[in-house]
Amino acid sequence: MSANRSSTALTHGASDSPVRVTARTDDTDLILEVWNEGEPIPAENIAKVFEPFWRRETSANREGLGLGLHICSQIVRAHSGELSVISNKGTGTTFTARFPLQI
Repeated sequence: MSANRSSTALTHGASDSPVRVTARTDDTDLILEVWNEGEPIPAENIAKVFEPFWRRETSANREGLGLGLHICSQIVRAHSGELSVISNKGTGTTFTARFPLQI
């Protein structure tokens, strides 16, 4: 994989906007978030982004197999966590992984 295609957030985000990664805790979870700007994920595709081998039609010319987000979701799940995404034109796209502090 080429260096400029090594991350979903970098690949699909706006080229003139940074990617923001944050980590914090609340009373029950460690929360990791990755945010970017750019074209939002269409609402009808939100439920599909964590499926193996799934890729948006607009990403057909991009490298990769469509496994990255699926693998991430499986890793998070293996640690009793939850992975979600919110994406819209006004606020950008945020992937959130929540891991329980105590199992």
